[in-house]
Amino acid sequence: MRNLPVPIRRVVWGASLALMLLLAACGGGGEEPPLVEEAPPVEEPAPVESGPLGSGLCAHEYFPVVDGASWTYSGTSMEGPFGWTTSTTDVSDTGFTLINIYDVDGEAVHVTQAWSCSAAGIAALEFGGGPEGTLTATGIEATFETLESSGVTFPTVISVGDSWTQTYTVEGVMTMTDMQSTVSGVVTHNYSAVAIETVDTPAGSFEALKLVVDTHFDFQVNLLDMGFSMPFAIDSQAITWLARNVGWVRNDSSASFEGSEGLSTSVDLQSYTIP
Repeated sequence: MRNLPVPIRRVVWGASLALMLLLAACGGGGEEPPLVEEAPPVEEPAPVESGPLGSGLCAHEYFPVVDGASWTYSGTSMEGPFGWTTSTTDVSDTGFTLINIYDVDGEAVHVTQAWSCSAAGIAALEFGGGPEGTLTATGIEATFETLESSGVTFPTVISVGDSWTQTYTVEGVMTMTDMQSTVSGVVTHNYSAVAIETVDTPAGSFEALKLVVDTHFDFQVNLLDMGFSMPFAIDSQAITWLARNVGWVRNDSSASFEGSEGLSTSVDLQSYTIP
């Protein structure tokens, strides 16, 4: 199935648990205290376990799949500040849609991304729109269609020490230094869960799962103006933090390719609403 084009240069995706203890003490004085009927003991409520948010196969501990949930992000790159809002819609037991609204030169650009849910985990079916696709490249404009995908973005259960892979077969058009070309190839994301860390963001402080995401773009570029093709590779690494029942809260990315001085992007969660 061919999917919607996604602009790569604009693609960018725990609540802290407060524990309050109430201590009460009773005492009395005098030699002959009045007789007082004792109140029956108050039964303490059983602790409530906070399970994964979502329904059916879409319920996930680190990525709440709830209709109407929304997250606002902002970041910085070599091109300057940027921001966008992500919201969840069309939630079912086996899939959902993310709607990403980017501010591009003062204009709101909507990009939708379909996700599937299975016993193995939840998977973005289209390249881009999440933390694993973060790449900002000065002088490069590209749009892609996803022809095929395999693997999951986030397994159903993630523990420190786990690793997994997701791939996309894509094709599209890329403009670099005023030269336009067609592009086809494979994007591979290699994920590793490495630690639980405290992360401070404008939206709050979170105990978050730290993921290292190594991404390799292996493309064949057909230069339309020059009449020949050549291989083109990009390697990037993202450090992504996911908070339990909140989702993606922070991302730091870097990328490099031949002829580039290196690219970097930093993104933080600004606010979120989960009904």
